Amino acid sequence: MLASSLFMSLCLLAGKPVAKPELPMTDAIRIESEVVEAGQAAIARYEDRQLAPLGFLDVTKAPYNADCSGKTDATAALQQAMRETRN
Repeated sequence: MLASSLFMSLCLLAGKPVAKPELPMTDAIRIESEVVEAGQAAIARYEDRQLAPLGFLDVTKAPYNADCSGKTDATAALQQAMRETRN
């Protein structure tokens, strides 16, 4: 849940209230090669290529573009990031 923690930290630093998202993880168990492939694909799409390989993810950057201002629902962006970060 690194993405969730990072998003909440960014929003708290910005002085915005944040509710912790509840995410059902219903994806099936996968073999290692599928996990590696999905992880590499996620890193390739991520805007900050220096931080992603280190395990850090700023969900306010592309491709997630989560809004921590509270003006836009960021649930879908957080869910996508969390699904991809499990890889």
